[in-house]
Amino acid sequence: MSTVLSLSCRCGAMGGELRDVSPRHGSRVVCYCRDCRAFARHLGQGDTVLDPHGGTEIYQTTSDRLSLADPGGKLACLRLRTGGLLRWYVSCCNTPIGNTLGTPGLPFIGLITGGLPAAAAPVEDFGPVMARAFVREAEGGADALAADAGSPFRLVALAMARSLWARATGGHRRTPLFDAASRAPVVEPRVLTDGELQAAMGAAGPAAAESPGGSP
Repeated sequence: MSTVLSLSCRCGAMGGELRDVSPRHGSRVVCYCRDCRAFARHLGQGDTVLDPHGGTEIYQTTSDRLSLADPGGKLACLRLRTGGLLRWYVSCCNTPIGNTLGTPGLPFIGLITGGLPAAAAPVEDFGPVMARAFVREAEGGADALAADAGSPFRLVALAMARSLWARATGGHRRTPLFDAASRAPVVEPRVLTDGELQAAMGAAGPAAAESPGGSP
């Protein structure tokens, strides 16, 4: 059984919904990479988004299931570095939305569920945590997390299968994050300056091994 998840930023200026929320249509994962952690802390949302080990809880699904109501034009997007993932958020209160690839060809989104203050669906609707990614970069206690890491390969396979199916059924043209004609992001992504990136990565803590662009 699937449900509809109501979305809202923290100040209520922007809302939306995510349709077909269920383990069938998405995968629940916790990512401990420095890039995801840096994104949350750059927005000043580390205390609200990250778990005690610096993990970001994410629901991996396809962006054609997402709709947004943005009357004030508050949707914003950044990249930690040139060519990195698009990291979407609401500019009025810095509520993170999620991560996508740079084009809608594969309409994947990693919705950051810890950033949603007005979620209408209980966390159980996302299903169990299927994997914990980049546990070597977790803040303290990484050994305890490794035993419950799950299979990242299965996650990648599921995300790819969902994205390819969405593309085959035209989902890449129904995402609210990209223009259907130009395939460009609906807002211009801002790349962090070197100083901003260094500050964000410094706040994210030391890494056991650098992750290539983070995990969506």
